[in-house]
This record gives sequence, C-alpha cells and structure tokens, in this order.
Amino acid sequence: GLLVVDLKASGTLGRPTANGQISLKDAIFKIKSLRNEFKVESALVELNGQKGFLRELIVHSGSNGTGTFTGDIDIPTMTYDVKGDLKDFLVRPKDVAGRLTGNVEVKGEGSKIDLNGSLTVSRARITIPEAEQKQVEEITFVDDMDDEFTVETAEPTDYFKQNVAMNLRVRMRRNNWVRGRGANIELRGDLDIRKEHGQDMRIVGNITTIRGTYENFGKLFRIVQGNVSFSGTPDINPFLDI
Repeated sequence: GLLVVDLKASGTLGRPTANGQISLKDAIFKIKSLRNEFKVESALVELNGQKGFLRELIVHSGSNGTGTFTGDIDIPTMTYDVKGDLKDFLVRPKDVAGRLTGNVEVKGEGSKIDLNGSLTVSRARITIPEAEQKQVEEITFVDDMDDEFTVETAEPTDYFKQNVAMNLRVRMRRNNWVRGRGANIELRGDLDIRKEHGQDMRIVGNITTIRGTYENFGKLFRIVQGNVSFSGTPDINPFLDI
C-alpha cells in the first residue's frame, strides 16, 4: 500500500498536538481473530491540534463487500468514535463465515471498545467442529526431593471479556447454514447480543429452522420444525424445541 504522512507535532507529553494529514491507499491487513484479509481502498485522517477526523475509510472484504467509515479522534486521551456502513461485508471468525449488511458504531478509549449496531447476516456458514479441543494443564513441580507437586491451570487475560462491550441487533434471513457432526440445517431469526466490559456475553432472541437434516445412528433424519430460544443467560444455554 501507499502511506503518506504530512504531520507537525508539538505540545507536551500529557497534551500532545498534531496538525496535518495521514492518507493510505491500496493496503491489505488482517485482524488476529478473523481468518480473512481486508483491503483498504483509501483512508484519510486529518489532524487539527488535539482533534483528529477520519474523513474517509473504504474497506473491501469478500468479492463485493464494502465498509465505509467516518469518525472523530481525541488525541490527548486517544478516544475515538467511528461509524460504519457495511454492505455484504465478509467476516470469517473461527468456524464461521458470514456477510454483514447494516450500520455499526465503534467507540474506544485505550484498550476499551464499545460496539453498537444493527446488522443483517446473509450467506452464513457455521461449522460445528468434528472433535472438541482439549485444554492441557500446565504442571509445575515445586520440590523434586519431596516428590511434591502442584497443578496450576494457566489463566491468560481474556481481552474480549475485559475490554469489549456490545449491543448488537442481528437479523438472520435465508441461506444461513449450520453444518457438522451430522447436521445440515438452514436457520433464520432475530437476536439481541449484549455485553458489558468484564462481563459475559448475553443473547436474547429466537432462531427457527427453515429446513435441514441430521444424520446419526446410521440414519438420516429430516428436520420438520425447530426452534432455539435464547433467554439472556450468561452461559448461553438455549432452549431447544426440535
């Protein structure tokens, strides 16, 4: 990509100021938690003292997916407020691929992120892993002479739980499928996904099956009707009626 920086910085460490522009064209980047690449068509940030303005950010994802973003940045506090318009925008987290259309707003301060929006999901593919992954515990030997040891489970910092808040309204329409472990099911429904900083994610809403099959015990079962209800519990334990 082409990055052009034209800046003049001044002020103090506690209250820095910057004036100028930062522009970017034809760049490719990846997000750690997502499997697909994103292409930046163009980006322009104007800095005026202690304020920054994201005038334009156009990102492509998938064959026809586009995201257009604008927003404001406060330089001393490094807070930001970015609004985006997504059209058929492909995202591919682990075991999921789907296209998003709708509006999002991302607010941030330091490592804290607050995500709000209303989105329609289309052509989603949710894959159920064939085998569950096992977590390996870390064994620490305290004193070999006394044949004593303790078992400690590593507890890395959960960035998502501690730093991400969400309030998303998600609509699933036709051509959204769950596949794996014998299941091949098309879904539709409306969900509210909510989460506070430091809290677990909660989901409220209903998903119904449009059609599908389930293979087990050497037989193929046809799903006639199904409903999955989420009541907002922190452990995401839906009620099944199939």
